[in-house]
Amino acid sequence: MNGPHDFLATVRFHIRPCREADLEPLEWMGTFTAHRDTFRRVWRDHQRGTASMLVAEADAFPVGQLWVDLADERHGLLWALRVLPGLRGAGIGRALLRAGERVIARAGRPIAQLSVAIDNERAARLYRALGYRQVGERVAEVEHRAHDGARAVAREKQLVMEKMLDAPRE
Repeated sequence: MNGPHDFLATVRFHIRPCREADLEPLEWMGTFTAHRDTFRRVWRDHQRGTASMLVAEADAFPVGQLWVDLADERHGLLWALRVLPGLRGAGIGRALLRAGERVIARAGRPIAQLSVAIDNERAARLYRALGYRQVGERVAEVEHRAHDGARAVAREKQLVMEKMLDAPRE
């Protein structure tokens, strides 16, 4: 606690597959509107079974998300892990990662892979605590729509991390 007006609250949430009705609320009041095309593309992959979109829901609102790409037969790719800023540190991200790992293991992939911005030490610390190890670096290109509707590309240097998964329990 930092002062006389700080409060600690717990949040009850559950993890479930994304529904189409979640796509707009997942833009979080405009924060991710520029990525709407990506949300729709991943939703189509989710419907085809080549991806899984997971949502952490609290009070009927998506407060976190994780996408799982299953296109590569060698591993499952965890990406787009997001938790509403005011709820970070409450275990939502950790729970989403565990759920994503179960999706990957059930799909028969022995490895979970993810990438994290080199300057995002808080997230990298979480991934290491969960058993992820750095296996390389890359420069990622993230495409989105600018405010004027034009396509924009952002480049980000990232660490590539992997974790060997246990076989799924029946």
